[in-house]
This record gives sequence, structure tokens and C-alpha cells, in this order.
Amino acid sequence: MPVPETAGARESAWWTRTGRALAALARESQAVWELARRERLTTLVGILLALLLAGSVLFYVGEAAGNTRVQNLIDALYWGVISVTTAGYGDVVPLTPLGRASAMVMMLSFMALMPLVGATVTSIYVSRKIKGEAGLERITATRHILICGWNNNGTGILTGLTARGETRTVAIVGDLATDHFENLVEAFPKLDLRFVKGPFTSEAVLQRANVRQAATAFVLISYGLENMLRSDEVAVLAVLTLRELGPNVHIVAECFASTYRGHLRRAGANRVIVSGELDGFMLTAAALSPGLDTSLRDALSFGVSNDLWTVAIPPEFVGKTYLELAQHWLSERCWVLLGLIRERRELGIRDVLGHESGSIDEFIHKHFEQAGRGMGGAHHVHFLNPGPDHVIDPGDTAIVIFPPEESSDSAA
Repeated sequence: MPVPETAGARESAWWTRTGRALAALARESQAVWELARRERLTTLVGILLALLLAGSVLFYVGEAAGNTRVQNLIDALYWGVISVTTAGYGDVVPLTPLGRASAMVMMLSFMALMPLVGATVTSIYVSRKIKGEAGLERITATRHILICGWNNNGTGILTGLTARGETRTVAIVGDLATDHFENLVEAFPKLDLRFVKGPFTSEAVLQRANVRQAATAFVLISYGLENMLRSDEVAVLAVLTLRELGPNVHIVAECFASTYRGHLRRAGANRVIVSGELDGFMLTAAALSPGLDTSLRDALSFGVSNDLWTVAIPPEFVGKTYLELAQHWLSERCWVLLGLIRERRELGIRDVLGHESGSIDEFIHKHFEQAGRGMGGAHHVHFLNPGPDHVIDPGDTAIVIFPPEESSDSAA
């Protein structure tokens, strides 16, 4: 569930969502403009505007001397607009032969060309809708989320993103049936779901998904019996392709066999989840400690009971002890502190070359960056219940269980 926010955090989130919405509107406008230019709609609109301007000028030339209603070009342009839009208020009318001739030519031209403009606009939007539903349209969003492949965990990911109040575009990449995707759109109306059809190991398909500007990519394996034997190999290939096309994408990959964990990490996955890895523990807990399995399941499920998630540690508690933070949150908010996650940065090529690098160093850094190698990164060290005297580090993040009342309020 969403982490409870302060007023300042809510205001910041509102501005963030507003900025993303405006950016999305700008991208959509640019995409529509490109389609309009490709369909020659801009040429048609240009011709109509030229006819409107030329007819208004001729009308002004013919009417300015004897028509008291036409004092300047603005009056003539006003007459032209209300004439071609068939508003026809009657407050400005042509009195001279030149004015009437310009009116006839302009209105007949608009009557002939406007249906063509309307048909072109309709064609553009119908084409976009058909391509979008078929998964053939290019994703223009940035910092979006990719779900490569599909299985039951895909629904869990969408549920989690909805519970977290995610507003970014989520693109499903794969050979998903169109009606299945439409059902997902109806089931998760709060998410901006998109569909990119095709094998998620294909460079062309991933480029259509705009992988270079994506923030996160999930790689899901196939649970079908005929694909189970080679699904881990497909996952490795997908991660390799994702890492090559999107050097900065955070990749979370799933696999069947734990032996493929190392292969996926070397291919470029930031995190690897082995399917069924906790099944043995859950089965044992269900048999020897009844209730523990359901408690863990509820804690790891969105919107069921107490919610387990990470939360930033207030700056004033950096340098203080684990016990002080645990007591503060328990007494003030009824949060239960379970542990800490500490991020440790790995050395990158920029750290080796230094900040005041020359042209050769810049050349090396550029090629390492293009290859997605040597950029450094981070790995995480976990401290579950580290002890009362454990000192909190500036890079720590807290693992917290929220009470159900507060979680439900946050979701609302």
C-alpha cells in the first residue's frame, strides 16, 4: 500500500503527477503532429488557412471603401471566419461584386476541402486506436515500466503498482491476446496500460516499447509445460537485449532454476527472483507452525492486512540507534520496524578516470556508457533486526509493517 505521506510530500507528489501529465500531453501532441504531417493533413490545413486569409484580404479590398461594417483587416478576417464556419451572424455582409465573389469562392472551397480534412483526422485517430489495440504503436512515454512476457505474476505486479499509487505508463511487451489486454485495462483503470505486441527478445519490439527511456523492466517466464525447459534461456536472452538497448534500465528478472540466477545477473539483471524459492519454507511453516504461513502471506499481499514495505528514514535519526527509531515509530505511528537496507555503491569507470578527465578519458567513458558497462551501481546489504545499538547510516532505508487502519487510509 502507499506509504503514509506528509502534507509536503503530498504537494510534491501532486506537482510530480501534474508534470508527468503535462509531459504525456506534450508527447501525445507530438505524436499526433507527426501523424498529421505524414498524412498531409498539415498541407490541407495550410491551404485552408491560405484561402481564408486571401479571401478576407480580397473582401477587405472590395468592401473597405463603401461598407461601414468593414473598418480594418480584423473585421474582414472576422467575417471570413464566421462565413466558413457557417455561423452567419449577418452583422457583416458583402455589398460589392468583389466582396461577394470572394465570399463565394472561399465558401465553396471550404465546402469542398473540409470533409477531406475531417476524414483525414478521423483516419488518424482510428488508425492510432487500431494500432494501439493491436500492440503496434510506438510507446512515447519516458521513465515508464515494461513487463516483458506474461504469467500470473503479471497480475500481481499490476495490483502492486495500483496499490502503490503508480502513475507512470506501464507497457506489456509480448504475444498477449488483444481481448486479454482489454480485460486488464478494465481491471486496472487507474494504470496507464499500453501494449506492445511481439517477442520481447526482439530488438525492434523493445525499441517500439522505447526501452532506452524506460525506468524499470520486469522479465517474466512462461509457465507453459512446453516452454518451461527453455524459459530461463529466453529470460537470459531478454535481459541481454534489454541491457544492450537500455543501459540505465532497472531490470528485475524471474527464472525457474536457481542455477540461472548467476547467468541472469551476468547478463545485466539488477535483481533475480527464483520462482517458488520460498515454497519450501511456506510448506514447512504451514505444517510445523500453523498461522505463520498465512501471516507472512498477508504481510506480503497488497491490501489484505498489515502492509510490509520500505520507507525513508527521517534525517534527524541518522547517526542514532536502531532502538531509538523503532521506539519512535512504534509510539508515534504504530509502525513496526523490522530491519534496514543499506545501499552500497560500486566503483564505476567515472570514479576510476576521475572528474577532471581529458579527451581520451571521455572517449573511454562514452564507449563504456554505450555498452552499459563500467557505470558503477549499487548493491544492498540487509540488516534484519540488527540489534538495539546498531547505528543508522545515511544510506539506510527502513523495512516497516504498517497497521491495517493506516494502510487503508493511505489507499483512500
